Amino acid sequence: MRVSLPGKFGRLTLLAGGCLLLLMWVSWPLPHYFAEGVISSHRPEVGAPRSVILGDHLQLMYHFELMKGFLTGETPWMYNLYEFNTGDDASTYFPDFYYAPFSVIYALGSMLGLPGLGWNMASFLSVVFGIWGTWKLVRSYHAPLSISIAATLFGSFLPYRWVTLLHGSPTGFAMVYVPWILYGLKIAIDQRKMRGGWIAGLALLLSAWGDIHTFFFSGLLVPFWCLFVFFSQAQPRITLSEMKDLAKSLSGFIVFGLLTVGQALFIKAHLSDGSMSEGRTVEEVALFSPNLAGLFDLNPDHPHNLVYLTYSGLLLLAFAVGMGIQRFRRQKDGPKLRFLLLGTSLFAAAGLIIILSMGPSLILEIGPKYWRLLCQVIPPYSMIRQPAKIFSILPPVLALCIVFPFANRKKLPWKHLNLVILLLSLCLVAETAGRIKPTISLLDNGNAAYAAIRSQAEAQGKEPRALAIVLWPGDSHWSSLYQYYAIRHQIRMLNGYSPHVSEGYFDDVFMRYNPLNQGYADDALLDHLLARDTQFLVLHEDAFPEKVSPFGVGQTLSGLLAHPRIRLLTRENAIWSFEILQTASDDAIITTDWPYASPSMVWPLSYYGPKPDSEWPQLTQRQDPDAYQQQYVRLNADTSFLRLAPYPTFYRESLRISLRYRGKGKLQASFQAGEQALAPLHITLDAEEWTWTEIPFPAFEGFKNELSLQLKLSQGEADFDVAMMMEGPSVTDMKVGEEIFIPAASFFHAGYSEIEEAYSGNVRMDPDRVPFDEVLYGPRLPFPAGRYHIIFRSMGTINEAFGTLRVRKPIPGEPMTIKQGVLDFIYDHPSNLPFELAYTYPRSDAIRIQGVEIIRLEDQE
Repeated sequence: MRVSLPGKFGRLTLLAGGCLLLLMWVSWPLPHYFAEGVISSHRPEVGAPRSVILGDHLQLMYHFELMKGFLTGETPWMYNLYEFNTGDDASTYFPDFYYAPFSVIYALGSMLGLPGLGWNMASFLSVVFGIWGTWKLVRSYHAPLSISIAATLFGSFLPYRWVTLLHGSPTGFAMVYVPWILYGLKIAIDQRKMRGGWIAGLALLLSAWGDIHTFFFSGLLVPFWCLFVFFSQAQPRITLSEMKDLAKSLSGFIVFGLLTVGQALFIKAHLSDGSMSEGRTVEEVALFSPNLAGLFDLNPDHPHNLVYLTYSGLLLLAFAVGMGIQRFRRQKDGPKLRFLLLGTSLFAAAGLIIILSMGPSLILEIGPKYWRLLCQVIPPYSMIRQPAKIFSILPPVLALCIVFPFANRKKLPWKHLNLVILLLSLCLVAETAGRIKPTISLLDNGNAAYAAIRSQAEAQGKEPRALAIVLWPGDSHWSSLYQYYAIRHQIRMLNGYSPHVSEGYFDDVFMRYNPLNQGYADDALLDHLLARDTQFLVLHEDAFPEKVSPFGVGQTLSGLLAHPRIRLLTRENAIWSFEILQTASDDAIITTDWPYASPSMVWPLSYYGPKPDSEWPQLTQRQDPDAYQQQYVRLNADTSFLRLAPYPTFYRESLRISLRYRGKGKLQASFQAGEQALAPLHITLDAEEWTWTEIPFPAFEGFKNELSLQLKLSQGEADFDVAMMMEGPSVTDMKVGEEIFIPAASFFHAGYSEIEEAYSGNVRMDPDRVPFDEVLYGPRLPFPAGRYHIIFRSMGTINEAFGTLRVRKPIPGEPMTIKQGVLDFIYDHPSNLPFELAYTYPRSDAIRIQGVEIIRLEDQE
């Protein structure tokens, strides 16, 4: 029976309306911000939406914006101008499909100046076409309506589908194509319909455009699925006539398949000369592998929430297995065996997908071995870092597991079973929706710091080119912030983000300009940037994690401000822009009086002995409740040594290593810069209790990318538990009655530092930018054990806006409420281990944090 066009249109309208309601349910409160915000995470933040939260969504939006630029003429076709641009625009030409068609949908929606509208339109259509494709696949088995609905919802509401989509992963968008590939192949093979081949081929090609993982895993699934469908026929025959008919019905798939092969070869050539050319190590893959507990853990904040299967879905699978067994027992002998083999192979395929999603961590003893073997048998597997990506093909396979035992059945055996199945399906949707409470990220139209770069460049008749700090090797999600603003202001950035970074980028860009992460730049470095026409720097102060510098962002900002060849343009929120000058100018220098630096380089010495393959005796970790992390190691003249891991830095007079020890002896400290050995230092140790000694760095020129320290006793015996890289005044011998003030800018912090004379050293927190969290902490300095008066100073507009403060180290304390902007308390520091406070911002109002005053008191009798 033919369905009229109005009837088909009505069904599609009903489907779209139902999908819209489901999307609103799962993504709430997104409908309130549909035109101005996007989802950045499936888990909630406290408080109202914040602006421009970093993440995968911004990275993908960058490429969607490129497509918008192509269509509007703002960007030349196929030129990725605004990242990894080393000064030659021609080298940024990269023919690709830039995630079409979803990038085209985004472009059409965002041309109104509302990027959130474009993004959410694309997400909505991904949901609609994904559910529609799953429904078409499921209904091709002619199962009872309730079973078809249950299978469609299971194939459309697995948490992985929604989490990846809402996080902005290309996989979340591209999963829409998998059910269409399977549906097209089924009707091409089973019903000999040519349109099936064209549908499947087009869907496979689009998956190659949309996400390499979905394309790869779909390619692995296709041969199995073709064999499964072929042998599912009532009378499968391998004859010349049958093969001709199949070739005809699959002609579209063959045509698109050849195009897809060309796409795959292009991708392979692109990956052959960069960071992924050698593949991923097993250890790296293991770090990004989920564990089995995540499949069944009810906690929505489980770190492996992606692979959760839902208990409602498992009940549906169990019901399908039970009904399959019943049907098997009633089958005649011939079809009986085929039904068993087909059903078993389908469930086995789902099980294999789940096993492969666990990666090499599935079984610790054999996991690495099986993963290496898998990479040898299927070479592209060596490129995969996140094994759970194979879940991109699991939802339609699970939907098939539900529907297969009921194929070609008109009704269920029991009267009220339809209602039970539908209720279970609703529970499945509710289970997934209950695990998703999204965080909304509002989208800025631009930023004054980036706008100043464009204006200054245009005034000089140049293309705006900039380098963003923090500078990463090229594969960090932190770079999504630079991408977002750079493409909005059309600034050519020297750095960017890509899971595959070109081979020369690490040495030519990252290693060359990495000193800027610490606020250091000599004339040669700046001249090299200018030779590339890169005349500007941009610093994201609130995107500065500890590992990028031995000290907090305050030191980096101070270094840039004080540099005579780096002139501040402007700052908006936490983004600073600078211009590189041809020659030094005193007018460019802005001095800051932030003498203390919160150290990020802390070495627990119980882990830094000789390597296992060394000829030196291995060190034994010893236990002591008073030691750092309650562990230490013992050295004497006849045993081993300690070697601190290499770290890049530059010389300044107060730079030193603070070393905690107890014992007596002669310590030889030998610094080494790469292959160059610096003059060793000899230090006398003499302390019965845990004590700090300071090892100054010997003077050296320029920036050293590999600076390491070896510690060995030439005589005596001593224990060691921790070492820290330090800069600024020492506090290890702070006297009774002495007081210091540490400005907030010297702490690790979110928000931004203020340099205006009235507020210099303050850190400003705004509720539309800073999350509810411990957003300022430090100073992480080794004060002597004793009694202290601590005064935390801040300024806000209402009493409730000030938040809480707690001692985080060495012994965690309870939060203390800050009233009227000030909190002062007496603190008994139990040891001379590093002392650290942590401030929690409540997001109820803007606040300025001035800093912390620390006064040493006399000990009580």
